[in-house]
Amino acid sequence: MERIIGLLDGDDREIGGLDVAVTVMDDEWAKEVMGFAGRLRSAGLRSEIYLGSSRKLAKQLKWAADRRARFALIYGRQERTEGLVTVRDMDSGDQKQISIDQLAAHLTERCVVSR
Repeated sequence: MERIIGLLDGDDREIGGLDVAVTVMDDEWAKEVMGFAGRLRSAGLRSEIYLGSSRKLAKQLKWAADRRARFALIYGRQERTEGLVTVRDMDSGDQKQISIDQLAAHLTERCVVSR
């Protein structure tokens, strides 16, 4: 569905891009990252999940940049073990690890400031 929406004229790239691009580093964790995206959308953030077949981080970050995302979420093996999500600022390249429970609040605050 998100691929179709992205093809329509007037998609969110024309009005400033995404707030958050969510990477998928392992198919087994797709349900968890979909939950992250759902919580972010419920908090009013424009978020999209990477639906491509590549699990390479560089390719997914390029996708996030192409979607003009303000932030990218990285949820890999280390983050999953520690109950954290890495939030990458796509403008500066800075990364910060945030607890899953604090994710929506952290990003909502940061995205409101940058709009």
